[in-house]
Amino acid sequence: MAIRILWDEYEAAILLDACLAVIDNRISRADAVIKVSEKLREKAIKNGYTIDSVFRNENGISMQMSIMIALILETSSGLHGASKMFIDIVQLYKNNPDKFQKILEEAKKGAKVNIAGVGAGVSDGGGDLYEEEFTGVNFERYKKILSTEYKKGFRINDKLSVTRFRMQWKRTFEDELQYDDETICRHIAHITIQHGNMVYLPEDMLDENTKHRLLAYISTLFSEGKSVIYYEALYREFADDFAVGRINNLEMLRSYLSYINDGSMYFYRSYIASNSNVEVNNTDEVRSFLIGQEKPMRIEDIVLCLPHIAKDKIEQVIAGPDSDEFIRNQKGEYFHAYIISLTQQETDLITEWIHNAIADKEYMGGKELTDAIQNKLPSIMERYPFLTWLGLRDVLAYKLKNVFSFNGKIISAYGEDLSMNDVFANYAKTHEHFTLAQLNMLKNELGTSIYFDSVYANSLRINKDDFVSVNQARFDINATDTVIDKFCHSDFISIKDISLFGGFPDAYFPWNQFLLQHYVANYSKKYKLIHAGFTATKPVGAIVKRSSQINTFDDVIIRVLAESNIPLNSENALQYLFDAGFIARRSCSSLDSILAKAKLYRTKKGE
Repeated sequence: MAIRILWDEYEAAILLDACLAVIDNRISRADAVIKVSEKLREKAIKNGYTIDSVFRNENGISMQMSIMIALILETSSGLHGASKMFIDIVQLYKNNPDKFQKILEEAKKGAKVNIAGVGAGVSDGGGDLYEEEFTGVNFERYKKILSTEYKKGFRINDKLSVTRFRMQWKRTFEDELQYDDETICRHIAHITIQHGNMVYLPEDMLDENTKHRLLAYISTLFSEGKSVIYYEALYREFADDFAVGRINNLEMLRSYLSYINDGSMYFYRSYIASNSNVEVNNTDEVRSFLIGQEKPMRIEDIVLCLPHIAKDKIEQVIAGPDSDEFIRNQKGEYFHAYIISLTQQETDLITEWIHNAIADKEYMGGKELTDAIQNKLPSIMERYPFLTWLGLRDVLAYKLKNVFSFNGKIISAYGEDLSMNDVFANYAKTHEHFTLAQLNMLKNELGTSIYFDSVYANSLRINKDDFVSVNQARFDINATDTVIDKFCHSDFISIKDISLFGGFPDAYFPWNQFLLQHYVANYSKKYKLIHAGFTATKPVGAIVKRSSQINTFDDVIIRVLAESNIPLNSENALQYLFDAGFIARRSCSSLDSILAKAKLYRTKKGE
């Protein structure tokens, strides 16, 4: 049997330290393999040992690094092929870092590596075996069995799999395989690529022609100045070829590339690089590309034109935090702000319009501004006919961000940062009387919906069409709550259940369901309004006793449905809730969950 060379704790500590640097992206895996191999070989020579070309070479170190990284990250593949020495050193690092650090320091100072041991230890699977172990091994026979019987991979270090392999060998070649199980696995590992606990013949993972096309594609991108290529982008480019072969995911692709690497690729967690000191800057690449296009581009087209960058990285650049230079023209379509140029006269006019609007009403709507530009500065739209009002607004937000505050569709004085809620609240506060029609005009001007919560919080709705200032409210709260008591005999009732107002105390304005809804929402001491939101034309929701345990609108409609006599399905439920005045439209986002809970409530109530 061939001699095996054991690792000691000092070598294991050096390897673990390098693996941590790889995981933290402080060094590329390729460079780490080279440095560890050089360090361990140099240390052995310095300590007086005679070594051959196979001792701790890069192939072996690369294999052991895969095992060590898997142990550190606690993935299942780490348990396959891991020695007790490796397992112990990882546990020491995690549980007793001070002791681990002392061993690492001793290793770096020159503690002798142990290359004299034979027996239970860890081999490098081709890097820690003396050359004579592979002398005379007929690897072609191994390849024939693997290619014929194990197209989908061979489970390495599995006793049953090795037993089957022996049987297939004997059936194919009519002789016995004269090695022990462990040696057979080392032979198989020597000619295969490992992914998890499975190994694959490289030629079965990808045919030779596709392999050359893949390498040529990578070489071309690097020669064009691309410093990194994401595995996802490569996988997308060669998806059809990989589907024919045995590369089924990004990790398998990474393993394959690592195996065929001729030194031109440096490996990182999610990409390969052209050198070990690469600094990834996807923003610069996407910026340069979009400026060069001089027009909006759909995300899908950007991905196709920048195949070396993963789609999620491109999306993060153009739509993530700090992406205001990348302008959304419409859903899924972006351009760079630099491709839009305004003359000084145009900029001055736009700035003047915004200042005037802010002086008049404290804000300007984004749609209001873009409409003014389209009407008064048509030359801008003539130069850039692809601009939507959204793209125009947002490019102005970028160019004027140091002059005004742009908050969604609202432009306000620099530092004010007014929101839609602020605009509707201020409108309600500053008008003694206004109408629903006027709110609709404001809504259209801003290109938004009416923010009724802000309106109701700062005014009083006295009927369907009219709102007055909040200081005009004249409610006798105790008397009004007492009248509601006469209608509400359980925990709640619908607003629609109160339609006779003859017994209500004088409130200065005639009682109606709109005024009642507002009273319960903002003034009542015994009741609260629970609903899905204020609406323009129909007061809906539940008048709920504050003493009840009901706190959400879902609580209300679960009770309503459970206590009704209707079949509990979506069509009947929505119609019933609509007719009873709890909802304004026949829709409910969480209806399936509500129906399930209503059925359970009804069942328990009937027990």
